[in-house]
Order: sequence, then structure tokens, then C-alpha cells
Amino acid sequence: MKPNILRGDTGFPSIHLVNAEGTVFRFARGNLKDFFDFRKANTPQRIKLPVSSFVYDKDLKNNVLPRGDFFEQGIVKIYFDFLKHENYSIDMEISNFELDEIKEKSIIDVQSVVNFERTSQTFNYSKFSTRVSMMSFAVSLTSSGIYLNMIGNILSIDIVSSGNILNTISVILSEESKSIKFELPKIGAYWMRASIFNEMGEVCAQSNWPIVRVFPSASSGLPDVLGVSDSFCYDQIAALGGSWDRAVLTLDAIPAPKGCLHFNPGTEPLPMLPPGTGKRRVMAVFGMSKWLSSKADAWDYSRYGPSDWSAYYDLVFKLVEYAYKSGVTHYEVWNEATALGHWNDDFQTLMKLHEVTASAARAAVPEMKILGACTHTWTYEYIEKFLKAGGADHCDGIAIHGYTYQPEEFVDQFDMVEKLLRKYTSHKPDFGAYITEIGFRVPAFSEDDQAYWFIIYTLETAARNLFKAILWFRFANRRPEIRSGYRQDASAGYAMTGYNDTYCRPALAGYSVVERLLGRADDVHATGSAEQRTYKFYENGCLFAIVSRSFDVAHLDPAFKHPCIKFSTLSKAAATLYIAIAP
Repeated sequence: MKPNILRGDTGFPSIHLVNAEGTVFRFARGNLKDFFDFRKANTPQRIKLPVSSFVYDKDLKNNVLPRGDFFEQGIVKIYFDFLKHENYSIDMEISNFELDEIKEKSIIDVQSVVNFERTSQTFNYSKFSTRVSMMSFAVSLTSSGIYLNMIGNILSIDIVSSGNILNTISVILSEESKSIKFELPKIGAYWMRASIFNEMGEVCAQSNWPIVRVFPSASSGLPDVLGVSDSFCYDQIAALGGSWDRAVLTLDAIPAPKGCLHFNPGTEPLPMLPPGTGKRRVMAVFGMSKWLSSKADAWDYSRYGPSDWSAYYDLVFKLVEYAYKSGVTHYEVWNEATALGHWNDDFQTLMKLHEVTASAARAAVPEMKILGACTHTWTYEYIEKFLKAGGADHCDGIAIHGYTYQPEEFVDQFDMVEKLLRKYTSHKPDFGAYITEIGFRVPAFSEDDQAYWFIIYTLETAARNLFKAILWFRFANRRPEIRSGYRQDASAGYAMTGYNDTYCRPALAGYSVVERLLGRADDVHATGSAEQRTYKFYENGCLFAIVSRSFDVAHLDPAFKHPCIKFSTLSKAAATLYIAIAP
């Protein structure tokens, strides 16, 4: 079995719990994949799913919570709903199924009772990241900590790298701020393990979270291909460096016209945005307005084309004018048109949508670039169908969302797309592919693997002439997080930084590395197979850096005397990246 985003649900069950009243809670097969280790696909695996993460299900369409407590009624039936594979038969044995009543020891999260206020912090940069070797905080009890009578307790912090404790800091907690500082000697990721002990030496609060040391933003230039896709956090995204950012707008936020373009209250996204980071900005749209949908009476009216093409033309015209004033340079016709959840109309309607959108956008702002197709994964069949039908005539490039469960096939993925572009767009020399979203969701990927594959895909993009951009998804998690559970309806697993700035994952350090390399390079060459891929970076014709998947490049050439940049946790990933930079 070889799952992927497009057909990866095949062979995985959707798990349904039914109570005595017939109410159903479901764990989606797509989320079940997050708990499956694909590297051990041919061996039995024991998977534990938190029952609290099952979501109420009503005919697979609406998820409005029912009245009462589902579990008070008692579970009377559990069933597994499998998808049939079109080409292969899949044998899957489910054994030793059981419900475990796990009583977790209640432990308080340190950050809920202690304020960590960053001192000497760079404006608009994440609290638990640093551009220099030293990191310092002012710590004090929150109102909750004072209420729980933690005054006089001891806060102990270990800074850990690859399992080794580098620093230990202790401080007596009070209402007044106390200063702590520690050193992060190398670029990369670390863990901050914090515990609070009472006067009896008992642990009364405990938690740990990732922190990072990053490169300062490139001073020599902005990477042409690099950016972040997130509808918020634009100041922080600008501080990261890069040339791209991206906003997503649902047309359903736009009510029926009353002369000029306006939005439903609280849904107007663009006027609050600062200027783009250097500056290219994508605006992706989807979700047809109910007043304009060809199936306005259907529950999924937003997934269909317009009922009035003239009205749709006028809407796009006004929207592009409005977006251009907010720095938008690229208009993405329909976000993830290959995903059933975003588009359920026929292909002919989708092609007409591209044609009318391009016509209206170019009439409104001739220099606006149009991005079409917009896959939700590496969907070669759809890309070819789109290009073969003349899609390239209605856009300036295709948008790809690079989600995959087979990142080790990255070279083949890029090769296939380039092959299709050469076949169908040779008459448009500037036509290219834009990866407007890519992410590696935790826990399907470890935090180390997430950073690793972000770097690899970015370097591969930079080395390909027909690929124009790659935007990482996403910068920050915007929803509260729970330590002992799993939320099916959240995208927290993709984020580089936590809700309310509570952590920084290794991916943030990875972003700073590629931003540094690509900001300096004017040419990037990739050689070797996927397993032994090596990237060489040139500035004014001179080689200044090498990144390799297969060996320690620091010892290949005497010119590279800079010690390898070691990601503290990245060395535990699926493979180790070796990075050398000439002095």
C-alpha cells in the first residue's frame, strides 16, 4: 500500500462510533493517516486514537454538535468504512481492538502559570526564536500562578539539544519579574523543558516546547522563490524574509453588490495588510457566494460555478482592482479546484471559470498574473487535462499545492510537472509552476522531518527553471492547542509557531537557512538521484555553499572551512542534511 494525498484514503477506514440514540461520531480516514507510520507500511502497527477527538457526523455534510453527552448514552456499535481501490485489492487485518480508559495525571502547563517575556527581542519576531547565541527572558507568575499559590516555588529549565542538556536555569517565582538567560550555540532547534517544584520538592507544573536559533534575514537580497502562505501574521512573515506571501479569500464573504465592492462585517482581509514582502503577493479565492451560485439552494452551494457569468465577471473585475491596491500581484483562480470539498461542479464549468476570470482580471489590471489549475497535491492527470484543454491560454502559470505522503519522491514529482509544462506551454516561455502551498503535518511527519522536507522542496524549487515560487503553509497556529489530545478540524500540525507564540518548531530554523542561502545565491544547481541529491549555490559564478542528503560536504573541498550547520534535532530525521558554507 502506498498512500498519497489524492488516493491515500484508499485502504484506510473511517471509524464510526454509534451510541444508543443512533448519534454517530467519526474519525476521518484522512486524519487516521496521521497516526500511521508509512515507513513501516508492511508490518502490523498498534494505533491509539484519542476518543475525545472524534467529531460528530451528520450525513458527511454538517458537523453541528448534538444535544447531550454522546458518551453518556453508551457506545453500541463501532464500524469501519473502507474505500475501494480502483486498481488494487488491499488486505488489512484489524485485531485486538479495544477501548482503553486512560486516566491521565493532571499536570499544569508551565506557560499557563508563568509569563515568559522576551527581553532584547527583535520587533515582529517570534518569542522563542533568536538570531544571536543568547536568549533572555523576564519570568513572573501569571494571575493564575498567584491564585494557585506558587509564590516561592522554583522554576527549573533545561535547554536540551539531541537529548543532551546544554543549560540548566533555576529561579524562585514571584509576582516580580526575574531574569533568566541561556545560550544556543548553533543554528537549529532545541527543546525548553520546564518544571515547577513546590517547597516539598514535588512537581506541580511541567511542560516542554521547541525553540530555535535562526540565521538573521539575508542582507544581500530577497530569495526570488521563497515565501509563506498564511492569511494572518503578515508582519511576522515579512520579518522572516522572502519574496512572497499569500491571502485566501472566500467569495462567500462578499454579499450581493450594492454599487461598489464590499464585504460582510469582519471578513474584509486585505486593507489591513502591510505592503508585500518584496514583493509578490498571491490572493487565492474559492467558495462561490450564495447569491451567485448556480446551486444556491444546495447545502454545498459554494462548490459550484456562477449562475450569472456577467455578474461573476463584474465581481472579479472589482475584486482584482481592490486586491491590486493592497499589493496583490498574482490572482489564484480557485483554491484547490481538485479537492471535492472546494469544487463539485464539472470540468467544463471550471474551464469557463478560468476563462472569464482571466478576461476580467486582465481588463481590470493588465499586469496582474493569473494562476490556474490549483491542485491540492501532485495531481499529474488533472494538470495534463487542464493544459490539454487550453488552460494555459487563461493563466500565466499553474498553482500546485505540494502536499504528499511520499516526499522521498520529490525529484519525480518535479520532473513530471516540468514534462507537462514543456509539452503544453512551449508557446509561452514565461509560463511556470508556483507551489502556493506546501506543508508536512505533525504528527504524520515528525517536527524534524517537517523541517527537513520543507528545506528539500525549497532547494529543489530554486534549482528548477520552470518553478517560480514555493510558499510554506503555515506560519502560526491560530487556535488554542491541547497537550493531551488531537483535533481533527485544526491545521495546527502545519504551523511553524504555536498559538499565542508558545513555541517555535525546527521548520522556522529551516526557513532561515534557505532564506540565507537563496538570498545570496544567483544560481542553484541540483545533481544526483533523490537519495543522493546535492545542491550547489553560486554567487557571481563562484561556489559558496553546498547542501547534500548523502554525505558530509564540509570535508569535500578545502574551501569549505566553515563547520557544518547542524540542526540540533534534524539529525534524527528520515535523513540528515549536510550543509557547508564557505567563509
